[in-house]
Amino acid sequence: NTFLIEVNDYRVKCLNNLAAAQLKLGQSDEALHTSRDVLFLDPQNVKALFRKGKLLSDKGEYEEAMENLKKALKLEPSTKVRGVTVSLFCAVLQSTEPKLVRSCLKSSEQPPRLELSGASTRTQSHRHTH
Repeated sequence: NTFLIEVNDYRVKCLNNLAAAQLKLGQSDEALHTSRDVLFLDPQNVKALFRKGKLLSDKGEYEEAMENLKKALKLEPSTKVRGVTVSLFCAVLQSTEPKLVRSCLKSSEQPPRLELSGASTRTQSHRHTH
């Protein structure tokens, strides 16, 4: 049983590295697919959640992007992740809620406290599922 856990851990690490390489090569659709593969194996993988959130944001799928970024932030509230996630929150807000961008940009210490689960956000109609 520990062998299977170890194999799964190596698969997650390899897939995360693959997604990073795909991003560097400009293969964002492939990187998104690979990030979804990571999350299938490890639903709480912060790197994959963050990468998926950023890629979805880049595609204009803001609601799902925000869900992934919020989950990553809850799992890893470190300063490094928080700062980058706040920047992405601001980028998403710029597209969905322009009036909130000013307050978001002022927040360098903590991410904006937004509950988007019930808010109306614009997303593209097509969604990719794994």
